[in-house]
Amino acid sequence: RVTRLLGHREAINCIALHHQVLVSGADDHELRVWHLGAQSRKPTGTALVGHEGKVLCCCIVRGMVVSGGEDKVVIVWDLGSGCALAHLRQHSQAVLCMGSEADR
Repeated sequence: RVTRLLGHREAINCIALHHQVLVSGADDHELRVWHLGAQSRKPTGTALVGHEGKVLCCCIVRGMVVSGGEDKVVIVWDLGSGCALAHLRQHSQAVLCMGSEADR
């Protein structure tokens, strides 16, 4: 079955999929989280708002979403609550990519 997931207002730059959770990051400065197996899934997903520029990369690791962006910040989010746990501001340029091997 094909499902359309709506929510972003601008181009999507990255996606991460882990089990039944899909996360996307976009030019609208937001991430969206969808729980694909949920019966009452919100068609627009849950918005994670905190970047001050385009979201360029994201990954899901151990119950957290980690995102990086044009604003040179890495944000660690709690997947369950959607709250930002940390803002890591050590980068001098945009954060272009990231990855995780935590579940291997």
